[in-house]
Amino acid sequence: MLLIMTDTTPATITLPENGQGGRNKNEMRVESGTEVTLEDVLAIVTDNVDETVKIAPYKADLLISNVASENKYNYDFSKGFNTNYKGRYNLYYEYEDAAGNVSTAGMMIM
Repeated sequence: MLLIMTDTTPATITLPENGQGGRNKNEMRVESGTEVTLEDVLAIVTDNVDETVKIAPYKADLLISNVASENKYNYDFSKGFNTNYKGRYNLYYEYEDAAGNVSTAGMMIM
């Protein structure tokens, strides 16, 4: 009899060490004007079957104020951030393993 194992366990996304602080354990606090590079926001993905990899956020939003027209959704973070805008950058991570299990995580830069 052949036994087939199915991977039903999603991967674990570990936020960058400097993004594991704050009240909700998912905040990176920086002074205004500080440059945050893409390398600074790479997360580590570990899976029970697939290799460990680093991933970048797939999306970022810059929330400047309560005025929707001033907020920048789908902010281009490909070269990192220059935090000259006072506000909150929301970063979104997603990973799908080879078996199709999806993991998500989020981090704020404040």
